[in-house]
Amino acid sequence: MDMLDSDQINALRERVEAERTVFLSHTAKDKPKARQLAEDLRINGIRVWLDEREVRPGDSVIEKIESGIKASRYVFFLASRDSIAAPWVLEEVRMAMHDGITRKRVRVVAVRLDQTPLPGFLSEKKHVDISSDYNAGLTELLTLFE
Repeated sequence: MDMLDSDQINALRERVEAERTVFLSHTAKDKPKARQLAEDLRINGIRVWLDEREVRPGDSVIEKIESGIKASRYVFFLASRDSIAAPWVLEEVRMAMHDGITRKRVRVVAVRLDQTPLPGFLSEKKHVDISSDYNAGLTELLTLFE
């Protein structure tokens, strides 16, 4: 049996880590809910990409977002009246969906924060609703990592 070299080991480690990594796509107005979800996911062993933790002064925001999406298995689109109206958030979701098509890796999951209708490109996908029963929604999201 051949031994893996350090590059192969690192690549394998990154793939395994990515399987339990989530990118939270949200608008600034939904930041408190994004922080709560991020913390609850982390408590359950999920690595969370949240802009305020990942983007540092002087960083290219676009490069950080692109690399965050590519390093994640899931993009949780925190869907609300505000995020659906935010062009930047929708661009993140489109980036993730494109990555999902080209690399067949990233999966976008709509997480409803309110009852605003989902955009057409997400309406046929099963979503998770945390607006009325947060704990049930969190439990459903965690099943993705079993």
